[in-house]
Amino acid sequence: HIDGPDKVWPKCVQVQMLSDSAGRMFPMHGADAGDSAPSETLAAAAGAWNHWRLEAIGDHITLKVRRKDEWVETNTVIVRAPTKGY
Repeated sequence: HIDGPDKVWPKCVQVQMLSDSAGRMFPMHGADAGDSAPSETLAAAAGAWNHWRLEAIGDHITLKVRRKDEWVETNTVIVRAPTKGY
């Protein structure tokens, strides 16, 4: 979800991929959204691939991680505004 003009740092929700905070989702630059962190470390071991799925449906952004043969929901944020964007 990105709102406003197309620029380097737009109003949006960011999903963090750094190893020490992998999977944390938080609003940036005035976006009206929640802040959510997974209850477990999502970063794969060094040299291994992370497999994540982001779903933005309506006002919910959900992060899922691949565990063996299934997708497991880890955390969700609710975007209070906007309900449109690109």
